[in-house]
Amino acid sequence: MRLMIYFCLLTVLTNGIYAMEKPAVNLFVTTAIIKNEYSEARKQEYVKSFEQLKKLGYKHPYMVEGVQLTGPTFLEEYTDKERVFYFQDGRSTDNNKGKFEGMSMRDALRHFGLDPSSLVYKHTGRYFATKDLAAVVKEFPGHDAYVQRDKEKGWLLAMTYIFRYSKLQKMYEELDYEAMEREWDPANPEKHFIEQYMTRHIEQAEQEKELDVFHIPGELGIIRNTAFSTTGVDPKAQTKY
Repeated sequence: MRLMIYFCLLTVLTNGIYAMEKPAVNLFVTTAIIKNEYSEARKQEYVKSFEQLKKLGYKHPYMVEGVQLTGPTFLEEYTDKERVFYFQDGRSTDNNKGKFEGMSMRDALRHFGLDPSSLVYKHTGRYFATKDLAAVVKEFPGHDAYVQRDKEKGWLLAMTYIFRYSKLQKMYEELDYEAMEREWDPANPEKHFIEQYMTRHIEQAEQEKELDVFHIPGELGIIRNTAFSTTGVDPKAQTKY
């Protein structure tokens, strides 16, 4: 009898330690349902991506829609309706559209209010994931952030990354969205891409020992199709990361 109680206690303790070491990973998918001539083509890209994420095990992701104000939309077909967040403060007249992803994620994290110690696996919905980034967390546990930087430009690849919930929320709360818009220069747009601001935040937090960052080696496993966006690029343009 004592031996049985001992093993039960050991199991409980082991499971408790495992739970502390392995925080939950919550997939947050960002979307932008834009009404233009490419709307249906964009939708099909989202659908293809969502089906792939489902195959990777994410059947009920959180969806963060940055353009359309209300639902329902096709997003509810790929998750629980309670997990779809519609951002309310997007402005079509603003020049720096990229900042709205940060603002919408900021508001979504406030809205859902998940465990601060949990992990957010953020993924840009239109891009096709060939592998589960959360596997990196399993292999290298214990970090606050799992990111990769562009090999040429040096900035954060914001299409997909993993961050501790509280640390990600802090970053999104502190980014200077007004500066992103105020200082926007159409002749040099890259200077005020949100990726630049995020990269500087991560670098400073890492330097001040406030953020334990794991820099992901190798390929992210992302196929980025830049067609059917608002930039009007070559519809055959694809980049693999």
